Amino acid sequence: MESLRETRRLTKLTFDIDKFTEEFKNTIRWMLRNTYAQDLKDDLQYLKNNKDELSRNPDSLNAFRLIIELIKTNGWRLKKPRDFDSNMDSFIKKYGAKFRAKEAKEELLKLVGNRKRKNIEQLLTNYSSIKQFTEDLID
Repeated sequence: MESLRETRRLTKLTFDIDKFTEEFKNTIRWMLRNTYAQDLKDDLQYLKNNKDELSRNPDSLNAFRLIIELIKTNGWRLKKPRDFDSNMDSFIKKYGAKFRAKEAKEELLKLVGNRKRKNIEQLLTNYSSIKQFTEDLID
């Protein structure tokens, strides 16, 4: 009797991958129909465009800019400072693809804040390109 109860209890705890997959598909379909559908499509296109650009240019300044924004805002959990875009524009205009230079790194640290030093140093030191960094995120 006790083993039957245990079996029933365990049966209720099993994960049905087919049911999960179907519900996930339904959620995606719903998202594509609702008011956020165009935003979602635009975001997916943006990611695809970044991936394509990284294939052509492993140190894409667009991808670099996005990564710096993510570092500064803790993955968009924090509000982006009002002057962030203009500061990044100035930084990119001044240094361009030479953002790994010592002077550029120091200016970048001022832009994102000293608390993010470790993140910036890892990005610029541990990875030979922005593409390599993004590929390591996926692996």
